[in-house]
Parts: sequence; structure tokens; C-alpha cells
Amino acid sequence: IYGRITPPNPVKKSDNPMGTNTYFDPAHPNILLAKIGGYITKTNGKLNISDEYNVRGNIDFRTGNIISEGAVNINGDVKSGFKLHLDKSIIINGFVNDADIKSKGTISITGGFGGSGKGKIDAGGDVSVRFVRNQTIRSAADIIIAREAVDANLYAKGNVKTLNGQTIIIGGTTIAEKDVEVHTLGNEYGVKTKVQVGLDLELLEKSYAISLELKELKSKVIEEETRLKKY
Repeated sequence: IYGRITPPNPVKKSDNPMGTNTYFDPAHPNILLAKIGGYITKTNGKLNISDEYNVRGNIDFRTGNIISEGAVNINGDVKSGFKLHLDKSIIINGFVNDADIKSKGTISITGGFGGSGKGKIDAGGDVSVRFVRNQTIRSAADIIIAREAVDANLYAKGNVKTLNGQTIIIGGTTIAEKDVEVHTLGNEYGVKTKVQVGLDLELLEKSYAISLELKELKSKVIEEETRLKKY
């Protein structure tokens, strides 16, 4: 520049960023790939992939929905309208509002699960919760209630169990393919509380779907018969 040699700034030596569960693409040595699906963190210049994600606060507009192949550990609440869809376990150390929560593994809620009735939990493993009010829980294994279930819909392929022998179920529908273990069922005010055991939930749902389809078909038949009579 202007007849003078201008040397470049010193080049900082690049450290190897390969961390836990990462590797370089053999065909493209400058591309770093993940060995597993999960969450990316950077520690001391290393990129690491973990199948468990820790959320220090709430699931809200700050975090958004979490949809992943891994697991999640939440130290706060899950606010209304948000989704947690994971392949592995979900641990929530707070309260869950009207949220949509799905896991192929277990779901544990230290607080309660309540709201306007729009919330739903669907798990491939056990679901443990302190209390549930006016919400729906489905489990391919057991549902474990520590305190109470009020106006809730509980569907378990396994058992509906009490954690400490003090569980109360009032109102709603409770269906278990195996057993229902509870301290108090219903209350002195005669709130309708429906409990069924020994039923295969999948067959029950198929039967319900078929009955709805038959009802629709019968309605169509009546419409066609009415139309034919006009001619």
C-alpha cells in the first residue's frame, strides 16, 4: 500500500473444536458433525453434543417450544401454549399449565398440572405428578399421583397408583388396564367420578372411533333416503 509492505495481523492459532459426541467428516475434514441428536454447548473452545438439555428457568417465550430426540430437565414452570416433544425423559421441577407434553420415556413433574383443560401429557413411560386438575394424562405405563386428581382424565396402560397412600381422585375419568390404587375415591357431595379397570385403552379408543364413524354413516344414510323419497 503506497509502496510500502503492510503485514497482516497475527493469525491466532485455531484450536481443535471437536468435543463430546462430535467428529470430523472423513470426506470433508473441515466439517464437524454430531454423533447423536441433542443440544450443542461450547466449553473451553470445544463443541459438545448432549442428549440432555437443562433449562434454568421457565418454558415460555424466552425459550420457545422444545422438540428434540434427547431429554430435558426444567428447573421452572411450563407456561400455557408451549410444547415439549422429546424422545427421552422429561423432568419438570415446577408447575405445568395448559401445555402439550409428549415423551417416549418417562415424565416427572414435581409441582402440579392444572389449567383450563387444554393441557395434555402423553408418555411412553411412567408419569409422576404431585397433583392434576382439569387436565388429561395418557401413559403407556403407570400414572403416579402424589396428592390428588380433580376433574382429570387419566388413561394408563398400566396402573394408576398412589405415591404415599394419600391420593384422592374426585370427578373426571380414570381408566387403567391394570389396577387403580387410591386412598379416597369421590367425595361426600356426590361428584360424578368414573373409574374403569381391566380395559385395553387402545381397543376402547378404536371402539369409540368406530361408534362415531357408524353414527356419521347412519346420518348419511338417512339423508340419502330422504333425498330418494323426493324423487
